[in-house]
Amino acid sequence: MTTTSYLAAMATAIAPQYVEKIKDKSYISWATAVAMAGRPNQRIVHAKGRPAVPLFGGAIVGIDMDLPCGKVQRTWLPALDNRNEPIAAIKVTTRDITDTIARCRAKAIAMVTGFGMSLYAGYEGNGPLFARELGLGPSGDPAGVQPIISYKGSVDYLDWASALAAARVTDPDFHWEVQEHDHNTDDGEILRMPALQLARGYVVSVLVNWRGKEHQEILPIMDMSNRPIAEPTVADWNKAVMRCLTKAIAVVTGYGLSLYAKEDLTGLAEAPDPGAGGHQAAPAQAHQPAKDASTPRDSFAIVAPARAKGAASPPDDPLGLSAPKPARRAAVDLAIQVKDLIREGNRDKTALLAWLGYPPETALEDLPEPILIRAIAALRDAATRKAA
Repeated sequence: MTTTSYLAAMATAIAPQYVEKIKDKSYISWATAVAMAGRPNQRIVHAKGRPAVPLFGGAIVGIDMDLPCGKVQRTWLPALDNRNEPIAAIKVTTRDITDTIARCRAKAIAMVTGFGMSLYAGYEGNGPLFARELGLGPSGDPAGVQPIISYKGSVDYLDWASALAAARVTDPDFHWEVQEHDHNTDDGEILRMPALQLARGYVVSVLVNWRGKEHQEILPIMDMSNRPIAEPTVADWNKAVMRCLTKAIAVVTGYGLSLYAKEDLTGLAEAPDPGAGGHQAAPAQAHQPAKDASTPRDSFAIVAPARAKGAASPPDDPLGLSAPKPARRAAVDLAIQVKDLIREGNRDKTALLAWLGYPPETALEDLPEPILIRAIAALRDAATRKAA
């Protein structure tokens, strides 16, 4: 395996010919990832001698990789079809398993070594821009920089790729673990499963270690309305794992922690006031899980921004919520490129915004950098096809 630092690997630009666009998402093949990382040692996780673990009516695969500190980093991935929908266990084929293992190899390499991480962060393989926007070096303080904030409509959220990059860049020994629990199968077997049934739903648990500081985070598997799912799929489980990892990183490093500033208060805000108007108190409501800030549709907007890079928080503002948000210069420059490409190609801005998932009145300058990069790539690709 290459000895390149995580930051240098993450900042590597991936040549366009190695990036494949499939349904608005960019990928590199597992072979490209393996070659970029210097053919690292990767081991397939086996359960009862099988290279896949049955879970929630589907299947997941795992890849183990060695870290410099001697720890083993395990990366999981569910078996999904070409629509990113879970494949039912009774329909999973050997090809589905081997294809998922190949994709898991590429994801594990990105998470452990940094090669290809810019794709998962939405930067279309533009590693230098991703590294510049992250703004962290090996000795940096993740709590002291403006986090890369992604958007879905009016909602701000912290994506897992940026959070993980912040942790790995600043600690080469950073590692995490999706904790496993004994699970009794219908045929009487006991398997170690990366989820735990609790009350009327399921939870996932992630343990992280950053600069020797350990933190455990637990998160329920929830639906789009943040309600516990009684019968989740492997896709639901995977989303919960990545949200839980993101939140754990925010807590232990401080990166993007301000986005979680009020999440535990949302349940209180929704509960009725038992003493209002002298009416009889309403029956106690079951507490709804707080919305998590690591995915767009499961988040709530935090109006106050995180503090600017290098700025210290005053004693009465530990999360830096009162600090002014720095200008998004990169977004402005990228927006100019998008406008130029729209004009040169005689394209429809409204149609482009709809394709990106934004309302027609959205200003290009307000779009997140990864979305603008995606728009530039799509417009250039359309121009190339038109010229051909």
